Amino acid sequence: LPTCRAEQIASYFGSPTRKCGKCDVCLTALTEEYSPKEFQQLLLNELPATLHELESASHAQPERIMNALNRLISEEVVVFKDGRYFTI
Repeated sequence: LPTCRAEQIASYFGSPTRKCGKCDVCLTALTEEYSPKEFQQLLLNELPATLHELESASHAQPERIMNALNRLISEEVVVFKDGRYFTI
């Protein structure tokens, strides 16, 4: 498992370690705790948006974002137009 960036640095210098909750590793872990439906709702709340904007807002892996978007498109909840995702 990836380690929090703050923990890595503190450990290197022999300092006490604690997860920061703010680095890319911590934020990714937070989004992975969402169920698929909760994650879809998280993305829907950010629309309209580009894929890059969704990656920045959710801090999730691109594959997870694309899987959720593809499901929402197949359920006819979201459309892709001119490089952006929109709710229907």
